[in-house]
Amino acid sequence: MLLVDIALALRSYYDELRRHPITEAEFQAWLQTLPPALRAQYSIRGIAHSLTSVPFHEYCLDCRGCSRTDFLRGHLSADTFAR
Repeated sequence: MLLVDIALALRSYYDELRRHPITEAEFQAWLQTLPPALRAQYSIRGIAHSLTSVPFHEYCLDCRGCSRTDFLRGHLSADTFAR
């Protein structure tokens, strides 16, 4: 049950992006946080490729004030979150 609870909470966390789609401005800002080699790779591949990147999703959500840790703390029982 623990893994199911965590999986459902994580799905809900990432679903936040469906409510407010990622923008080109967020993509450009995220690129500036990457080391040069990664920045070049993601720049060439473009935003469409980056939409599959978990770190990019987390960056966008965190910039919107929705950190993964805080979200999970609010959506899991205290016992499940502590594990």
